[in-house]
Amino acid sequence: MKVTRHFKTDFDAGSFTPDGPVGTGAAFGGGIVATSVTDGVTTVIPTSQLDFISGATVTDAGGGVAHIAVATFTNPMTTEGDMIYQHSSAPTRLAVGATNTVLHGGTDPSYSAVVEADITLANNTTNNVSITKHGFAPIAPNDATKYLDGTGAYSVPAGGGGGISQSFVGYNTVGGTWTTITASRYYLKQITLASAATFTSIDAYLRPNIDNVANEALAVILSDSGGSPSVLFAGASLLGPNGIYLSNSSSMPGAGRWLSFPIGAHLASGTYWIGIAVGAGAGNFQMANDGSGSDVTFTVTGGLLYLTGAYPSAWALSVGSVQWSIRASILS
Repeated sequence: MKVTRHFKTDFDAGSFTPDGPVGTGAAFGGGIVATSVTDGVTTVIPTSQLDFISGATVTDAGGGVAHIAVATFTNPMTTEGDMIYQHSSAPTRLAVGATNTVLHGGTDPSYSAVVEADITLANNTTNNVSITKHGFAPIAPNDATKYLDGTGAYSVPAGGGGGISQSFVGYNTVGGTWTTITASRYYLKQITLASAATFTSIDAYLRPNIDNVANEALAVILSDSGGSPSVLFAGASLLGPNGIYLSNSSSMPGAGRWLSFPIGAHLASGTYWIGIAVGAGAGNFQMANDGSGSDVTFTVTGGLLYLTGAYPSAWALSVGSVQWSIRASILS
């Protein structure tokens, strides 16, 4: 069906008047007559099927005129930006919201500030921060070694990954055998650094062997050359000449302890030698050790390695069969 009657509005009169005649009386049937454009058959479109405002009525005004009455509507809006919503059975004014507020739905909608529930926090990357715009942080990678970088992605910082950690290299074990230290003799252990590291100390497990004595002592780090100690990289004298005093009792030998020689050196990955030596006073101290090792010693003449800075071939290198309790504390 196609309705061939067209209507014009007359808001002042509160009714709609058709351009042409319509059926009257019983033929009107409480609706509007429509004629088929294909077969000329007329039919009545009931009021219930007309798309009018709720409350509209259609009556026969006589003389072929259909009278459509609509309910009176009072506009509740008073300010530019107001809105109308249906409250119970009456249209109700919703005043324009304040700046930086949004419309929240419900039985009675209202304006209010954005709340957390308004934000979608699912893993949607559309609004993530980037080098071109502000935004949300990307979802965390569940990897404590990664940090949000300047490109907006998680990555491991160069030279980092887990921060600075302390560890020991060398023989970090208290040996079961005690050997008396010989004056002016270096006790050396070969170590390998898997990556660059900063040395904080060279430690040896020592105990006093004679009561009421003090000794000069030195810790060293040397390079490696073909499996032997070579150039002196770092040295530390503990408390200066005659500065070590390990006794706290006249009962000898005394208690053993890890004695640390503070030393600072940052070295690349590779193979090195660490060790200690004491000056004059043979037999004053003992150092713990275990068997099944290949640590080395050499004895110098005319004092310790203050000026030479290297291991001269004139000083015979002796390869032993022990593991001295010598270690290095490093940061990496």
